[in-house]
Amino acid sequence: MNKTKIAILKFCLEKKQHITVVDIAQVVNRSLVTVQAYLRDFKKAGRIAQFSTHGQYQVMTPKIYFENFLWVYKKNKLVGYLDFKGGVYRFAYRNHYLCEAMALPLSPQMALTEKIFYSQKIFPVFEQLIPEGQDRKMLEIKTGSSTDFDWLPLLQHVYGDLQFSKTSLTFEENEDFHPIRYTTIKKALLGENTFPNILEWEIEVDEKTLFPENQALDEAAHSFTPLGLSGWQHKLSLVLEGNRLRQDKLADYVLKPYNPLGADPHCDEYCPHLALNEHLLMTFAKNELGFDVPFNGIIKRPIDREYHYVVKRFDRYKGYSFSCHELARVMGLNSKSQTSFEKLFKRFKIYIKHPKERLRLLQYYFYSLLVASEEWFLKNFSVMADEKTIRVAPLYNILMTGIYDNAFGYEGQLPSDEQASQIRLHDFYVLVDLMKVNRKRFNKAASLILFNYTHRLPEYIDKLEKVFSEASVYNKSEADLFSQEPHLSQSLSLAETLRKSHQIRMTELEKNGWYTQLDVPPIHVDYPVLQLRLFDGV
Repeated sequence: MNKTKIAILKFCLEKKQHITVVDIAQVVNRSLVTVQAYLRDFKKAGRIAQFSTHGQYQVMTPKIYFENFLWVYKKNKLVGYLDFKGGVYRFAYRNHYLCEAMALPLSPQMALTEKIFYSQKIFPVFEQLIPEGQDRKMLEIKTGSSTDFDWLPLLQHVYGDLQFSKTSLTFEENEDFHPIRYTTIKKALLGENTFPNILEWEIEVDEKTLFPENQALDEAAHSFTPLGLSGWQHKLSLVLEGNRLRQDKLADYVLKPYNPLGADPHCDEYCPHLALNEHLLMTFAKNELGFDVPFNGIIKRPIDREYHYVVKRFDRYKGYSFSCHELARVMGLNSKSQTSFEKLFKRFKIYIKHPKERLRLLQYYFYSLLVASEEWFLKNFSVMADEKTIRVAPLYNILMTGIYDNAFGYEGQLPSDEQASQIRLHDFYVLVDLMKVNRKRFNKAASLILFNYTHRLPEYIDKLEKVFSEASVYNKSEADLFSQEPHLSQSLSLAETLRKSHQIRMTELEKNGWYTQLDVPPIHVDYPVLQLRLFDGV
């Protein structure tokens, strides 16, 4: 809304009723014609009603038009109402919120306006908070509903600063937060860690909560605490007290327990050592590439088969919640949306205004391209609103997924239709140009990333081999005519598996001219023992 509309609405909220066009025109210093035009907009949106033939108006709250609605809070402040009826979602901002000087829209697609938003699907800014995989199934069982709307008020520890309730909430005075600048507390928030960072922390969480996979879904759902964190992996939001991780109202760490089925080579879900994989790549990005990456580490109890991954939440600081959004959702896309990267990056350019932040996004994406992370680019990169400044959020959830048999083998959807292994620098320049980033600046940043990926990442893999020599990855052979089931071949160590993936990737990059064009010396390394074992089919 423009300043005049805000002034009109603010005046109407103060006077409440018996409001006349003349009164408004005098207060906002606008002509009667202008005021009448704006009042028509408010009447059409149901914000103001005319109650007499003498031109007297009264302010209305949009929630009176909603029969089944949720109260939506942002940083413990009521911002609007979300309604669901007849398969249609509706959202309206609260009148008082629209008049606040520091009011921020929930997303670029939901601008601050008097109008009511309509959608056949849940609004993307809310969809980003709903878990996937088994956690989603348990949430459906717990609520007895397959509708996203019914899940929202149950979500706790949501990503970002939103909260949903079926009734009006009252907060204590100290819970009415004053803004905190991310840049002033970034160092303390992200912390420091090395690789490997094996944490001697105790996990005070019962086994059923840690491993819902070991129970029937109905039983697991009964004690399940739904979290507003998207993604397929089961997650817990925990607080650290001393060296003890436990569940509480306030939480500043996320624990990703290893999946017992993912650790079993006989299961279709076999994806071993995700914690080691993610911890290695995230710590490498933090310490060697200088990326913003939150403190992370791994924990393993004597009874555990694999390590758990733990990471500090970057959307929380001493009880304060930062506004964070997945790129997909902030662009108004839901999980089923199809669009081109050209259109997406044009939108990013409009939304992310600072050249430094645009370059940071390209750096993160280039790194994910190098390590062959198949996680959907738009879901695993986020932005955060630091007051009214939009920044690229710290990096998270990067894994080398190509080492697993059940991975797809593609890194992403760049403008080229070729398989990702054929991507060249000129393909990436399409995105660089769309973001209005200087090519020389990008080349300098990309050269540093490529150099460290080539020459420093092997050092991390060597550390992995030294400390976690028992970590193995089994390969499955093709099913034969007799058993109709795949056979397990002899395992390779996780370190050897990562080396093989790294070597293959460097070969692809050299073939496609990345080293030459970015002026980075390639590395030529043979792994004769690894090659022998692979060709022997073990």
